[in-house]
Order: sequence, then structure tokens, then C-alpha cells
Amino acid sequence: VSLGGTLGGAWDLGDSLQGLKYICHCDTPYNEKSESFKGIYLKGKVGAALQFDTAAFFSSKWASIFARTYHELSLQSYTNVGKGGAWNFEMSGYKGDGLFYHGEYIVGYNMPLILDKVAVMVETDINNFNDFMSTDMLITLSPLLNFRVLDNLNITALVQFNNKASHIPDYADMANNAIQTKPIAFSKAVGMVTYSF
Repeated sequence: VSLGGTLGGAWDLGDSLQGLKYICHCDTPYNEKSESFKGIYLKGKVGAALQFDTAAFFSSKWASIFARTYHELSLQSYTNVGKGGAWNFEMSGYKGDGLFYHGEYIVGYNMPLILDKVAVMVETDINNFNDFMSTDMLITLSPLLNFRVLDNLNITALVQFNNKASHIPDYADMANNAIQTKPIAFSKAVGMVTYSF
């Protein structure tokens, strides 16, 4: 079980990299405004995880199949937005103040090799599930590989596929500024190097 929170600010690195944008419901047509250093992003969350590994029952180094599921509810808001406004924090898509759901499902295999982990992770999200900015279920599928090069050096590679649509605002309705969905397609490839002391 986990409890946590986040306080965040935002600043701009040019017109195409704005840390936080805002659309006021009072504007016609809707107009995106930069919120650089004008307010605080707030997030409180509660989550629970359940995990299982067959290595708990077998002594063989080749008998480690693991599974993990995690579910989280969060309350997110931005302090400088009026009721009915929409904010976009760290270019993650427009959202409104409200409740959010996040779920993770991972199945994988541990091996006593340099390539020590092969797994598939599915993430599900529903934003603002209690109000007019509610999204359909957002799905991210991520096959991943972990290479244990040394005891304290890991290299992780993953490819992500999701159904999150590139957002083009429809100025007819504030709710249309919420994240939209499309068929699952390639999103990005990520590599991470972790070195522990």
C-alpha cells in the first residue's frame, strides 16, 4: 500500500515546450495561455500493489516467473484555474481538477544471464472519471528488456505503444480538449542506464 503527493511548478522553454498551459472556460474561442510560475500543480494519491514470483516455491535460478499489479487513485488539481478550466501539465494532455485512475499489470521472466529480465507491462488510465473531462481508457503497452551488465549496472530498454491521440483542440466544447483515444500504435522507444553505488 502506498500514499504520496506531489507539488509542482512549471516554466517555459520556448513556445513549443511550455511546462503548464491553461484554457479558461470563459474565453470564446478557447485560448491557450502559458501558466509559467503562476500556480502550483497538486497531486495526492493512494495505491496498492500485489505481486507474485514462482521463485518463492522453486530453488532453480530458471524458475522465476513474476507478476505484479498496481492500482492507484489520485486527486489532481492546479491552483490557478477557475471552475471548468482545463490545464496541461508537462505536456501530458489537457485535464481538469478531479479524480484519476492508474493501473499497471506486469508479467515477466527472470534469468541468470546478462539479459536477466524479459517482461510486458500494460498501463491503463482514466482521467477525470467523475466529470465532463472524463476520458476513455488510455492504454500503454510496453515490452521491456533489462540487461544486468554488472552487479550495480543495469541497462533497460522498452518500446511503448498506446492509444493516446495527438490532441488538436476542438474549440466548440471544453470537454473536447480532454485527451482523446485512437487505435493502439507505436509511441516511443526508451533506454535507461542505472548505476548504483
